[in-house]
This record gives sequence, structure tokens and C-alpha cells, in this order.
Amino acid sequence: MGIIGLGYVGLPLAIAIGEAGFKVVGLEKDGIKRGRLTRGEDVYEGASVEIARRLIADNILEVTGDCYKLADCDVICICVPTPLSKNRDPDLSLVGTATLQVKDALCVGSKPKLVIVESTSYPGTTREVVAPVMEECGMELGRDFFLAYSPERVAPKQL
Repeated sequence: MGIIGLGYVGLPLAIAIGEAGFKVVGLEKDGIKRGRLTRGEDVYEGASVEIARRLIADNILEVTGDCYKLADCDVICICVPTPLSKNRDPDLSLVGTATLQVKDALCVGSKPKLVIVESTSYPGTTREVVAPVMEECGMELGRDFFLAYSPERVAPKQL
């Protein structure tokens, strides 16, 4: 399982998946956050740093900045922020960046993958934003990769 973005949604998801017995690759672009996580330091209130520390020590959770580590993952979740613009529209630039990382990983992989967009966005994001980028290297939706949308429901103010 691959998780892109180890924030207040991605990190608890990575921990839950690791606790369920699946190997997890956590892709985090922020080098400071990666360092803190690998040292077992708290990053977010509400995320169990003790469990994360154990999962990392047991090589169940790998925290990395290398998108090519996603190539062997069967499922990849995009859990990046989508802050709202002044017009209250989601800024999908980080979803676009994450999609490029998934595409790079999938183009070197050899089996179909499921890509789940968990970042909050509007209906159609998977087909209008994610799928066209993924298809740039000749992959076909429904044959070489599959898409799903499962919007996160954690509000940052609830943490």
C-alpha cells in the first residue's frame, strides 16, 4: 500500500494499514517531516507516534521521498492537502503533483494498480484530473490502472 502525503489524513491511514498487517510506503515530500517521523517524533496530535515508531522499526512502514518506491504497491492513496481558494474552490495543484508521482511509479511497474484519491475535491477529479495524466505513458483506465474516490472526512479543527 502506498500513501502519498503523511499529514493528518495520510499518517493515521498508513498506521491503520500497517497495523492490519500490510506493508506501507509513505511518500512525504517534506524532508523535515520525514526526518521527524523516522526518528519517532510526534508530527501530528492524534497520530500514535508509538505505533508509527514500531511499524518503522519493524520495516512495515517505510517513510520516503522517492516516488519510485510506489512501483511495487498494489494500491496507492493520494492524501494531499486541497486548500480552498478565495472562491472556495479546492486547489488541486498538490493532487496534480501527486498524480505525476503515481504516473512515474506506475510507468515502471508491471501490474495494474488501484489509485484512490482521498484528498477533498469536486466530483469528476479522478476522471478529469488524475486519469488523463496517468494515461500519458500509454496506460489504459480499467485495464492498466483503476481509480476510486474516497474523500477524507477529518476536519483539521477536530484534531
